[in-house]
Amino acid sequence: MGILSSVIKFFEGRVKIYADDCNKDALLSFFVDNGISAKISSCNEKGGIYTEISPSLLKKIAPALDKLNIMVYIINIYGFKRICSKYGKRYGLLCGFFIFAALLWISTLFVWRIDIIGNELISKEQISAELSEMGVKVGSKISDIDRQTIASYFLKEHPELSWAALNFKGTTVILNLKETESRPDEVTENGPLLVASEGGVIKSILVYEGSAVVKVGTVVKKGDVLITGLISGSGMQITDVPPLRVENAVGSVKAEITRTQEVVIPFSEKFTFSEPGENKGKIISVFGHDFLFGSTDGAVLESEKNVTFFGVLEIPITVKTYVEQKTVTRSISRENEEARIEAERQLYKKITDSLGDGELTFVKTEYTETETGWTARAQYGCIVEIAVPSKGLTK
Repeated sequence: MGILSSVIKFFEGRVKIYADDCNKDALLSFFVDNGISAKISSCNEKGGIYTEISPSLLKKIAPALDKLNIMVYIINIYGFKRICSKYGKRYGLLCGFFIFAALLWISTLFVWRIDIIGNELISKEQISAELSEMGVKVGSKISDIDRQTIASYFLKEHPELSWAALNFKGTTVILNLKETESRPDEVTENGPLLVASEGGVIKSILVYEGSAVVKVGTVVKKGDVLITGLISGSGMQITDVPPLRVENAVGSVKAEITRTQEVVIPFSEKFTFSEPGENKGKIISVFGHDFLFGSTDGAVLESEKNVTFFGVLEIPITVKTYVEQKTVTRSISRENEEARIEAERQLYKKITDSLGDGELTFVKTEYTETETGWTARAQYGCIVEIAVPSKGLTK
């Protein structure tokens, strides 16, 4: 339906008009009062608004706009009628244009790109192979693709998926996947032992597999065993005797711990950052094939946009622009109070970042002024997840 609407707009023609700040409110009110639906966009360069309407509609409302003293400016006219009036006597060019337009329109009926989003457990290669078996590949006709059938197939064949949806964006097929987890996000599992990542007082314990070694209120230090999956005939064993069986240690243990943070903010400092420089190259993707113009060595992607035909019909051409990265060094000077405020801000940011999903219990701060700047220190308590696999613990 989107392609058909674009084709209709192209043959009907479009007129892009501009209303400045003095006339935009009156124009919007006129559209609302007369039930006219039009796409409105702001003009950031000089204020006012842009809108696109058909030539027939503009001709119909022009007398009313003139009567109400609403001034609008025609910026551009495009579409089938405009091309015919401009190139009507150049028959070869006109025929070539229609052939080109027909080929472009035909190309929009087929798939030229496939994007897969949200897969981690299932490889992209496996998904692409399964899509190909179901008829979804570059060159496939879009109308032959049954989105519901494909989404149902992936949910049925892959129990690790909780949601799947196939959508179209122009000539691009987008497969969105969401993978499930057998346990909540906070659950940790990896091997027969879960140990403490740092010392503190145990506040909560959730065990999904294995047995808890500690209780709520226990004081632990870094490396202490929290949950074990080593099971013997007489019960839980950690290192005493060889176990009868080994299970995964799966669970969540939260503890209240005490941490410290420090921030030093000088009155003057230099800092270096990167900013976009000159254009280095472009990659133009045409029908799924990439063509490089210039160079992308040492450059970063600045923009990516799809090409449209006369601003109406989307065609399977994508342009990626790459720019070089320039390293810039700047100096900054701070007043005394400004440096103190910045030290306080950064100190609380470090505290917040270190919490993650944890809960803050108390904070004690101290600020010290030196000859070169301000130093901010904090001691704070927080309740956080401390259970980690023993083989993943770093000393």
